[in-house]
Amino acid sequence: MPLIEELDEDGNVVDEDGCAEETQEEREERDEGKRRWREKLAAMEKEEKERVEIQFSAAEEQRNAGNERLAQSDIEGACESYEQALSELTMVGNEPENRTRAEKANTALHLNLALALLKLQKYEDVKFQCSSALLVDDKNVKALYRRGFGAGGRGPPPAALPRGRAGG
Repeated sequence: MPLIEELDEDGNVVDEDGCAEETQEEREERDEGKRRWREKLAAMEKEEKERVEIQFSAAEEQRNAGNERLAQSDIEGACESYEQALSELTMVGNEPENRTRAEKANTALHLNLALALLKLQKYEDVKFQCSSALLVDDKNVKALYRRGFGAGGRGPPPAALPRGRAGG
């Protein structure tokens, strides 16, 4: 620091670039702003984690409801439950572990939905659901198998479809 300091019109010390140096009060104010921002960010991250867990829980409930409906031969109801479960998992945050978890759950849901759609003989929809599962896991045997039936425009022989159990 030079022996003689240059001051601006407000009496603040000016550095060699001609800018006023930060006062103690300004530094404290800046530090307080940073602290408040860190607290706000931490609260937002906590809320995000809670929201994502609620989504996964709701999706799991819908998947279980779909499995129960499928077991009771309520195929249309099972489709609705699986579709609702898929919609619960659309925006699960940016954390890599949540994305991976959602991809795994979505794959199972697409396969469950494909099984129900096979029973309804909606073959184009079966192909779509299986292709969606294959986007995540391109070697998924169940998806390839079920998509093959959908592409052929006919379902598997009745003995090939599990009764009362979701296949995903």
